[in-house]
Amino acid sequence: MSLDSGKVWLVSHIFPPGEIRHVHVLKKDPYTNTEHGWRIKYPLGWKIIEIETGDIDFIDESSENILYIRVEPPKESTSKILNEEIEKCREIITDNNFVITSERDRVVNNMNSFEFIYKNEDGQYSLKEKRILIEKDGRVFNIIYIAEIKSYDEYDSLAEKCINTFEIL
Repeated sequence: MSLDSGKVWLVSHIFPPGEIRHVHVLKKDPYTNTEHGWRIKYPLGWKIIEIETGDIDFIDESSENILYIRVEPPKESTSKILNEEIEKCREIITDNNFVITSERDRVVNNMNSFEFIYKNEDGQYSLKEKRILIEKDGRVFNIIYIAEIKSYDEYDSLAEKCINTFEIL
């Protein structure tokens, strides 16, 4: 059993002599970011990378494709900040030659949010991204699912399961 996202493991059960010694289910602990007050469950086998900018990436290193989910540090907000962040994201996406394929209001784990889906085919990589902005308690969080266009749909349901576990503590 782990209380710190797998950094230290504790003994959860000691088998008495003569008993069958196996466990039927292993459940991965969610990743908890105590600095910014959020938690998310990520796919088993994915690696956590903490970036100097404060971004946290969950990466499938076993995939031959680019495939990861990123949670960016929250931005402090006022009552109008979510709409401002949506407009900023729209500008950044279009300024970087990404093509927005959809945008909509949505709900993530009972929290109102906004979603952009966009793609970029720059010659080196063909990427499709889903960016979700969640505003709660005066903060705006960004969660981004990034994959190569050819594998985006294949992993979208897995990314959605992960994203829908996101909670603000």
